[in-house]
Amino acid sequence: QQVAGEGEVLLSERTGRVIRHRVQLAPVPPLILKGKVVPVRAWRLLDTAPTEADADGLADAPLVGRRAELERLRAAFEDVVAEQACRLVTVVGSLGIGKTRLASEFVGTAAPDAVVIHCRCEHVGVTATFLPVVEIIRGAGTIGDTDSPETVQTKLARLVYGDVDAERVVARTSSVLGGTDVPGVAELFWGIRKILEAAARPGPLVVILDDVHWAKPLFLDLIEHLVEWAHDAPIMLIALARPDLRETREKLTTPGAVPVDVIDLVPLTMHQSRAYLTALLGGGGDRKSTR
Repeated sequence: QQVAGEGEVLLSERTGRVIRHRVQLAPVPPLILKGKVVPVRAWRLLDTAPTEADADGLADAPLVGRRAELERLRAAFEDVVAEQACRLVTVVGSLGIGKTRLASEFVGTAAPDAVVIHCRCEHVGVTATFLPVVEIIRGAGTIGDTDSPETVQTKLARLVYGDVDAERVVARTSSVLGGTDVPGVAELFWGIRKILEAAARPGPLVVILDDVHWAKPLFLDLIEHLVEWAHDAPIMLIALARPDLRETREKLTTPGAVPVDVIDLVPLTMHQSRAYLTALLGGGGDRKSTR
């Protein structure tokens, strides 16, 4: 913090090693810091998105001990497609236990032709409530961060073309992206539902909701609304959450209440952990899925 320039983020060597596959970093010359006898190695944060090579590496990491959980996700997806309905599966597990990895494997093997939207809930910040909502709308409409308001409206209009309420849907959802004149809750939920239904009509839609334990009550209400009211379109919601969600919204962690299934991830056994490390370090074994 003492030596970082304005707008610059510097990370310790240890922090850089931990997150190097999830962000883009560049090494900096060793730093002379107060209280340190020898220069300290550090990294400069360039981007919060992984490089293409790093993203591929994470996706290629072995999936160990999760075959039964993967089959449950597949079964839910088959039901979504057969019933042309919206279904929620909640995956509960502690930090780092493999919730995101399981969802990634499911998308790659069971739903390779589905459109996938990934949104993340933030713990703090003024945008924490609406950030995942914005990500969902952007993902459904293939809207870029630099798209002008006119381009945003054009893309949304193209998505809901032919809907009798198309003009109203575009007005409600585009206003959220602009950060002004946000509609009331009922209108907002209705607009997002219409957008997702339109995005799912050409083929299955999978929406991965990450860090749902941090979601604000409004967003949790939106999840329940989508499951109850979305229809005539195959939409699968996968909520990834730590056990804290059981305390804040029990309905989302109770099978049959809102989710069609709740998957509790437990730690790998010693044998499974060894199999994972062996495969990850190139010692042989199936790099895709091991019971």
